[in-house]
Amino acid sequence: MTAHEAGGVKNPYDAIEQKIYSHAKAMGCEDYVDYDKASDWYYNTALLEEELMGFLDEYERQAFLNQF
Repeated sequence: MTAHEAGGVKNPYDAIEQKIYSHAKAMGCEDYVDYDKASDWYYNTALLEEELMGFLDEYERQAFLNQF
């Protein structure tokens, strides 16, 4: 497994992300990750994106409220 290069720039977190995603099915999280055999790469699904955005939205809301 190697880090994915986009435009010649390596993301230092790609390798750990791919390692975690590779175990998604064993952890019962197969709905959150798709695997593409052609590129040998795991991708997060729209479901995972939606759930993560929910956490970020709540964090931003709390951070805003804590300013007052």
